[in-house]
Amino acid sequence: TRDITDLKRSEATLHENQQLLEDAQSMGKLGGWSFDLVTQELYWSKQIYDISEVSYDTELTVELAVSVYVDPAAIENAMAITIETHEPYDVELEIITLKGNRRWVRSIGKPVVEDGKVVKLVGIHQDITDMKQVQAQLLENQQFLEDAQSMGKLGGWSFDLVTQELYWSKQVYDISEVSY
Repeated sequence: TRDITDLKRSEATLHENQQLLEDAQSMGKLGGWSFDLVTQELYWSKQIYDISEVSYDTELTVELAVSVYVDPAAIENAMAITIETHEPYDVELEIITLKGNRRWVRSIGKPVVEDGKVVKLVGIHQDITDMKQVQAQLLENQQFLEDAQSMGKLGGWSFDLVTQELYWSKQVYDISEVSY
């Protein structure tokens, strides 16, 4: 008989690592992908299917993957530049899921180079919709504050005691008749 204890232990460790990776991807709203330029084979992790609201049994094609982008040319450009320059890309783009929901994703891709030629692209997609909504709300609040200060002829300022840096709002410059 063969001692299979080490094999069983390795299988258990592999299973645990796979589960940790899947949990981390789910919690981080992050998924991995790869695209083989030679065979045209595309792979998505489970989380990318979830982000794109694509059924797990859907046949993956490049056309499908690109079709979810509001601006498909943007992702195609990023990939083309990566293939040409061998440099990774990092873009934030809006998608429309197959269920019609708008989301923002951060897509990072890097080339796999063999014999000086890019043969594969690998990367991640992260759902950053919540972050984009917070950014939009912050910009809206900032504009509201600026408008209110302007209408009320009010301004705000702050002084950092550690760095000795003074900050004036646009309205303080206007009130003081100082250019900024």
